[in-house]
Parts: sequence; C-alpha cells; structure tokens
Amino acid sequence: VSWDLINTSAVEWAGQYSFDLVKGITDNTRDALQSAVSGYYQAGQTIGELQDKIAPLFGPVRSEMISVTEISRASVQGELDTVAQILKDNSSLQAVPVWQTNNDDRVCPICGPRNQKKQGDGWIEPPPAHVRCRCWLNHKITVIHA
Repeated sequence: VSWDLINTSAVEWAGQYSFDLVKGITDNTRDALQSAVSGYYQAGQTIGELQDKIAPLFGPVRSEMISVTEISRASVQGELDTVAQILKDNSSLQAVPVWQTNNDDRVCPICGPRNQKKQGDGWIEPPPAHVRCRCWLNHKITVIHA
C-alpha cells in the first residue's frame, strides 16, 4: 500500500475530524487545528514544525502533546480508511490490524504489551491509546481461499 494513499486519507480525515478530545477549543481553534494537521501531510512537515505552528494557539507543552497524539490518530485513521477501500475493492482479501510501537525506552506500559499483537489480542480500539501515543497499525493482508 502506498504511503501517498494513506497520507491522502489522513488529510481527508483530519479535515473532517472535530478534535473533540482536545479540551476547551473554540470553532476557530478547531478549524485552525484541522488545517494545521492536514497541512502537516500536504507540506511534508515534521512533528516539530506542526508543534511550532499550533504553539500560538495552545502553548509549547500542550502543542507538543496535541501534535504527537493527533498525527498518530490521523495516520491510523488514514490507514484504516485506505485498507477499508482496498478490502471493498478486493473481496478475496482479508486484513488484520497489528499494533506497532517504536519498541524503544519511551514505549509506555499501556502500549508495550500491545506491540505486534493483532486486534482482539490485548487491544480493541486502535491507537492512539493515550496522549503522546506514538503507536501505529500495520495490517496483515491475506487472500481468502474459497
């Protein structure tokens, strides 16, 4: 699967997402956040560049938290949307989401045990599992034999 497809899906998703988990934002702030997260993908920005862009809205600490969490969320949703379309177009395929971590010293006690686990084997809801979650999904795609 092409990252371009996933990024396009992530841009579309971010442009529609209400950021309802980001507490205490106005309609204008939500619109600015939608634009900033979509722009992250469109301009090929880094997390730091996104963080700098939204820092005037949220301050440095909160902008870092939001940047990491919401890019993780948009990436996962973009992948889920892309895989759903692939499965819709290819009825002979099956996809099982698998939780991925960076498997480094920053992986938390929530996400560490989920690494390399299929959905339903220790987790139900996709990443992010918490604020600053850096996790993502890969999909194990197999052909269904009739």
